[in-house]
This record gives sequence, C-alpha cells and structure tokens, in this order.
Amino acid sequence: MEHTLNKVVFLDRDGTLNEEVNYLHKPEDMKLLPGVPQALKKLKDAGYNPGTIDGVAGSNTLAACPTLKSGSKGTLVTLLQERLYYFFGLAISGGIDGDFGTGTKNAVISFQKNCGLSADGIVGTNTWRKLLSL
Repeated sequence: MEHTLNKVVFLDRDGTLNEEVNYLHKPEDMKLLPGVPQALKKLKDAGYNPGTIDGVAGSNTLAACPTLKSGSKGTLVTLLQERLYYFFGLAISGGIDGDFGTGTKNAVISFQKNCGLSADGIVGTNTWRKLLSL
C-alpha cells in the first residue's frame, strides 16, 4: 500500500519573508520583502503548503503537519522518530531511518496510549498536538 504525503515547505520569517525588525510584535511593523507574495503563490501553485517559522509553535505549525502512517517515508518521519526517541524516550525497533514501519507504529501507539489518545498508530492532528506540546 502506497501513501502520499502533503508537500510542505517551512520558511523562516524574519529576514527571509519580511524585513528584520527588533522583536516584531505589531502587525503594522510587518513589511514583506520584494517578491515574497509571488514566491509564496508559486509554492502554492506547485502544490506546497508554505509554513512560516516564526519561533512560535501554534496553529500554523499544526496545520502544516501531514498525517503520517505505516508506509510513510521521508524527513518528517525521521523528525517523528527523533521526537519519539529523544523527547519521549520511546525506542524505535529498526532505528531512526525515515521509514514508518512496524517499530515506528508501535512507538506511536505507546505514545498515544500514554497521552490518552486513540491508539491507532496514525499520526494525525491530535497526535501531532501532543508531540509538539501545543
């Protein structure tokens, strides 16, 4: 069974998308750099979900997290495996390899049980929320 992942790109905000300002906290101080709106549109048109790294984990972060399950592969699976191992002490049989196999599924199920979530081995919104402490 083959699973497809949503394409996501994360972009740093200050100095990449907008002018660097000391502690940007007022919307009126936000000034996009030239070409940014066009570049973001190109990313969306190419099927990417552009996420902005603003140093604050929140609803935008959560919205950009794709569902991961058995058969998923890639960098986000590696991130998941590292988070389960390094932050929550859950061993991944098979190691941290970017492949969502049986070992990763078992670790996800353990994590979900520990958090009082539905233990289905699928990393969706509720599991991401707990993994990212949101």
